[in-house]
Amino acid sequence: MVATGSPFTASSTGEGESMDLEHNADEHTVEAPEPDGPRMTRLRGILNKSLQETLKVCNYNAICECFPALAAANPEELRLVHEQVCQFLNNEVNIEFEKIIEERNIVFKLNGLDRLIADAKSKGMTVGSRTIANV
Repeated sequence: MVATGSPFTASSTGEGESMDLEHNADEHTVEAPEPDGPRMTRLRGILNKSLQETLKVCNYNAICECFPALAAANPEELRLVHEQVCQFLNNEVNIEFEKIIEERNIVFKLNGLDRLIADAKSKGMTVGSRTIANV
């Protein structure tokens, strides 16, 4: 069975199926991932900026206000925990974002949208009363 809707070609065998690697070489090729287009680049930039702004709000001073006793008793330990939590959140959000991008084939879809818009612009197509070039 070959997976569809993905930039990668994958295959698997079910029970009772034999696999002839010499005759099925094409089924096992893996295409290089599609590079990010303008919309995907912008989406990644928005995620990074949103994440950084969120982590700014969760700064060390804000944590000290939430945990004043711990901040007074052991400020260096609290600072270390704060840094670890911020690193963990940053890593996990990025990992989840990449999973969603891969699972939903977002790079391919956004690049397809970029191609459609470029094609429409080159043909001078219109949307309502506006030319695509102005959209």
